[in-house]
Amino acid sequence: MDQFTISLGNLIYLNTEDDSHVLFSKLMGNLIVGVSGIDKDTFGVLASLKTKALKAINQVKSTIANFEIKNSKIEDLEKYLTLIDPELKPYLSAAIKNYFITKAAYSELKKESSDINHLGYLMNKHHLLLRDNLKITVPRIDAMIENSLKAGAIGAKIIGSGGGGCIVAISEPGNEEKIISEIKKAGAVDAFLIKESEGALVYKK
Repeated sequence: MDQFTISLGNLIYLNTEDDSHVLFSKLMGNLIVGVSGIDKDTFGVLASLKTKALKAINQVKSTIANFEIKNSKIEDLEKYLTLIDPELKPYLSAAIKNYFITKAAYSELKKESSDINHLGYLMNKHHLLLRDNLKITVPRIDAMIENSLKAGAIGAKIIGSGGGGCIVAISEPGNEEKIISEIKKAGAVDAFLIKESEGALVYKK
């Protein structure tokens, strides 16, 4: 997904079910990346999370044969959770809630004038699920997130597979340096403002 997104550039919504995508010409605020400097086991973390989520989904399917995350109802979440082993509940809950957070963000981005504060709110909700349900953050990442929000970031979350790596935060114009400074104070090896690119380009001689 990373390589696909980078090649297209700009801001996109990617449907991983059929690889379809929607390209947005707007910017999602000023984005800051914070680098924790902590190595991560991308394949190991993703494989573990996928295994647990699929196990939970299959347990629900043993009672509700046509159950799919994309067809789930958020108001039925508690019912779904009664159908699976206790240790799998955080993973199914996160899978369903993250799906609806993504759909809400997509709906907001489709508006002619998107509410950056609402997008930041959704980002924060998503991060809390990654931290509290999926347990893929580490103390330095948590401190970087906390400092960025205290410094005025509209939203912040860990990115990638988790276990280390980086965070991204949304900043109001003019507040970038303060957020960058606070992220570094939390132990980040680097933090910087990024600019969305136009994707891969072909140059002819």
